[in-house]
Amino acid sequence: MEEELNVKFGLTQDSSQRFRGVMGRFAHMDELMHEQMALAIDRLSAEAENAIRQEFIAGTDSQGVSHNKTGQTLETLKAEVDGLQAIISMGRGGPYVEFGSVPHDIPNAFGWGITVHHPGYVGDDFMGRAIHEDIDLHYSLSQMALGFEHDLFREGEYGTSVGPVADRVG
Repeated sequence: MEEELNVKFGLTQDSSQRFRGVMGRFAHMDELMHEQMALAIDRLSAEAENAIRQEFIAGTDSQGVSHNKTGQTLETLKAEVDGLQAIISMGRGGPYVEFGSVPHDIPNAFGWGITVHHPGYVGDDFMGRAIHEDIDLHYSLSQMALGFEHDLFREGEYGTSVGPVADRVG
């Protein structure tokens, strides 16, 4: 079975319930919140996929050889969004580039009938850099949440106070 490297992010059921607990008293707020968060998760997953792609292309091993020698591993990079969850995955050599490998023998290397000793590889945290440095996923998700609060409670639409405004919604 081929290994796969994944980054999964989004809002958990617990996050959604806590958010709903704060704003659930407003009619139709859940539907609006869900729609806006799904759009933001979709945009953020595209941004994360692009950042990972750029880090992988720019990365090299200890001898300066590009991670993207053949382009085959990069072709496996994909982002899938399902509601409020996004999974960005990369197969083939992606997990080995990210986490490294221990020294090992490769029997029938390159189909030539010879055994080659691979010295191992320390790894290059290209996905981690893309997520935490290039786009700072934690900051982006927190800003997304703050943006929802701002967007959902614009004056004149839902208002910023509880009371008469809540009676007008719905």
